[in-house]
Amino acid sequence: MPRYSLPYSTPRRLKVSMSISPGGDQATYFPNIPNIYLTMSIPDRAHLLRPSRRSPSLKELEIFTRQLALMTRAGIPILGALAILRSQAKNLAFRGVILRVEEAISEGLSISRGMSSETKCFPRFYITLISAGERAGILDETLDTIADELQSRRILRSRMLRAAIYPAFVTATLTAIVTFLLVFVVPTFEELFNENGVALPWLTKQVINLSRCMTSTSTLSGALALTIGLSIILWRARGNPRLIRAINNTSSRIPIWASLTRAKIVSECSSLLASLTRVGIPILEALTITSETVQNETAKSDLELIRSEIIEGSSLSMAFKKSRHFTGLFANLIEAGENSGQLEKMLSKAAVLYREELEQTFELLKQLAEPALIIAIGVVVGTTVLAIYLPIFQIGDLSGATNLS
Repeated sequence: MPRYSLPYSTPRRLKVSMSISPGGDQATYFPNIPNIYLTMSIPDRAHLLRPSRRSPSLKELEIFTRQLALMTRAGIPILGALAILRSQAKNLAFRGVILRVEEAISEGLSISRGMSSETKCFPRFYITLISAGERAGILDETLDTIADELQSRRILRSRMLRAAIYPAFVTATLTAIVTFLLVFVVPTFEELFNENGVALPWLTKQVINLSRCMTSTSTLSGALALTIGLSIILWRARGNPRLIRAINNTSSRIPIWASLTRAKIVSECSSLLASLTRVGIPILEALTITSETVQNETAKSDLELIRSEIIEGSSLSMAFKKSRHFTGLFANLIEAGENSGQLEKMLSKAAVLYREELEQTFELLKQLAEPALIIAIGVVVGTTVLAIYLPIFQIGDLSGATNLS
């Protein structure tokens, strides 16, 4: 059988060659394809693929996991599957991650050990589930479970984002309209009022004062400096765990947002606990892993408290009832799961219920926000236009009186 060479060049000119041949000393055998071997030649310049600050998105990680599960189920060796997925990855940083995992596996480490050094890319629960799947010999099923978990998180986040797009767009439009009126329209009418010596109403004076404030050099310079400063701070702090935790903790104190945050936390935690218990992870270890993935400090302390209560002899449902986030319906479902021996099933059901509650709440808020924002636009724009036209009516009255006299 002839040897077919498949050269591949990365965007950084790193040439990697793959070849299919009847065999070889360093070839990888495909069990489902008789007499076919895959040989990879990676040059020493592979270290050019350095780690990057930009981690793969949830969608990229989900697709990678789903495809790895399919290839593993088809009998393709893990090194060959990773090589194929690396060649298909569009994210250069992710290619480097996969390459380093390949190198670790080729040195004799397990898949989970190889991924454990890439914690910026693979979350703790991801690595733990991979390790459990390797020990149980169900790696393909475990990869499907991880992909389902990543998919549920991605869908939840995308729906929350879509629900916030319309209010954000209307708010930005309202800000742009008011800024245009105050910066360009009001100063023109102010000159007209000064030329005619009209006594301005109180509302008009306030609008003109606001226009002067916005068009002054000091205000513009301060706004520009503030925008640049905030942009630099946010850019340098992006992905910072402390900043993310601070934002989450602050937002959880807002009345309406607090209930949404609680539903999101309970949904994600119950879904992750269900995935961990499904592959045989003990509940104490599952709680530890879940607490490490939660970015809300209150929920993290709740999970640590629950773990401590279980160690002291309390049941899982009683421990959840003592927490601040995981009370009510969730604790009752956990109790039912304990009594019936179907804890994993009840955890999955709780995740679905709270996810649906969150989506329904966001949809309700969106429906309420639409008319409220439209009314706000009408009030703000109408007030500004009224403030401009009140003096014009006075000018018209004065002109009419002058003509009559």
